[in-house]
Amino acid sequence: MGKKNRKLLEKLIRPSGFYKQKAENISRLCEFIVENYKSLEKFLKQDLESCRRQLLKLPGVGPETADSILLYVGEFPIFVIDEYTRRFVKKHNLANKLSYDYLQQLFQQNLPNDVKVYQDFHAMIVLEGKPR
Repeated sequence: MGKKNRKLLEKLIRPSGFYKQKAENISRLCEFIVENYKSLEKFLKQDLESCRRQLLKLPGVGPETADSILLYVGEFPIFVIDEYTRRFVKKHNLANKLSYDYLQQLFQQNLPNDVKVYQDFHAMIVLEGKPR
C-alpha cells in the first residue's frame, strides 16, 4: 500500500480511534493476502478454519476482527462476539459466562447456521446497543 493510499486509509478510519495502528494492521493484512494468495477471493476459497487460523496469526487481528472479516467479507457462517454482544447477553441474562468462545458457541448453537441470520442478528444487537 503506497503512502498516499495509507494516508487516505488513516483519514477514513480516524473516527474509530487508534487509526495509525489500525491502518498499519490493515496494510499488513493486505500485504499478507497479496503476497500469499494474490487476491482476497483466493484467500477466502479456503475453509473457514484455515482462513481463521491464518488471520489470527497476523498482528492486530484478534478473534473479533478475524470473525468479522470472515462473516461480513467472506460470508462464512461464524457469529461475531463484540462488546455490544456481551452487553446484550448481560442485559437479557442469557449467560453467566462472557468469554468469546462460550458466547460464540451459545449463539451458533441457538441460531440457524446461516450467514444472513448471523449478519442480521449481530446488526440488530449493535443497533440495540448504540446510544439513541
